[in-house]
Amino acid sequence: MSDNLDSAMFRKIAESVLDELSQAIRGLVTSRTQNITRAVEIEQAFDLDASLAWQIFRVAFPEDALSAGLYVPGPAPFNRFLETAEEFGASPKELATTQKAYESYEGLVREYCGDRSTLHTMISQINGHDKERISTIHKRSAYRANKHLWGIHGSLVIGCLVYHRNEHGYLEYIFPHIYHGIRQLSHAVSFSLNIATWVSTGEAQDNVHVKKSLTPAEVRDQTQDPAEQLQVRLLPGHNAAHAPAIKISDIPGGASRIEVSTQDIGRVSASTFGFVKIHKNVIKWPQPDDDELAMDFTIDYPFENAVIDLVVPTSVSLKNDPSVRIGKPVDIRKTADGNLYPHDALPVQEMGRFIGQGTHAMRVPEMPEYHTKIHDLCLEMGWNPQNFDVYRCYIKYPILRSMITQSVKIKTGST
Repeated sequence: MSDNLDSAMFRKIAESVLDELSQAIRGLVTSRTQNITRAVEIEQAFDLDASLAWQIFRVAFPEDALSAGLYVPGPAPFNRFLETAEEFGASPKELATTQKAYESYEGLVREYCGDRSTLHTMISQINGHDKERISTIHKRSAYRANKHLWGIHGSLVIGCLVYHRNEHGYLEYIFPHIYHGIRQLSHAVSFSLNIATWVSTGEAQDNVHVKKSLTPAEVRDQTQDPAEQLQVRLLPGHNAAHAPAIKISDIPGGASRIEVSTQDIGRVSASTFGFVKIHKNVIKWPQPDDDELAMDFTIDYPFENAVIDLVVPTSVSLKNDPSVRIGKPVDIRKTADGNLYPHDALPVQEMGRFIGQGTHAMRVPEMPEYHTKIHDLCLEMGWNPQNFDVYRCYIKYPILRSMITQSVKIKTGST
């Protein structure tokens, strides 16, 4: 594999090689039948199976030279195509030209890419063609490998952050974490979580982290903030013989560590469990320069799907599409404008969108009871479940150990 090759030079070389291959194959198929517009016409003319005929069609009639490289058949099916073309009367010169072009393509792969999968990635990065499909293929492969390496996997993980402004003008929020369809492939492992969360200095007792109690003088001083509180508890509905255990401990520097440990989650059958962080009296909100609400969620284990819901009061919502960034977890660093540093951001693109108002808009086909859980939590907090706008990012095969950041612009100075 060649090093120190810039993308412009690679593109020029690849376009030349792939255009030569396209022309050669196109000459073969049009010598047999003219005016080809569909893959099925190649299938019928050369008596090929549908899959191979579709590949030959996409290479012979590509959208552009580079995109042809995404569909070139492997050596065995390509030789089968050449043999069939010979049976249907292709000349030795046409066959030799096509074989030579195919060998040049294989040389391109060997010298500049190493394997076909890498070639596909390089092409999709250059022209954007089929980028989402190719990204999904690689993420699915990573998911399948990681579930065996870690011995645990699940069908769906949900992170949901619901913001609210209380009657005293302070920010509060609930942050449910839900893990659905968990299966353990080995009894040597167990599902556990270790999550850091920021909270003012205080004491952690019985899953409740409370800021240091105010003295009578501080209570009379209107500049003092009300007590900040963090509570963490299990959500109802887990289907394990032993309930997961939650422990909260202090971390130097003003943070708390939440540890969730399990005994038999996913060992006998697919299991579901979740917990919620309830954070009250965080800061006076909104601040004069607040123009964004955001959430971070880390993918701790291999999951097939991830739902990241950011829920904000309708009164501050702009209903604009959210920004989604994927990066390194936990100690993630951001620039002054909230973006990830280039070396911390993963080169993947995920999209978020506004999906509706109220908790009834939060339905997830894989977990029908999800929106009801959020509805009940809002009622428990004394909030109207309909007074929120919901922004969602849905990700197939989220990248293990990555942090997903979703943010939305809000009305500046809104209450």
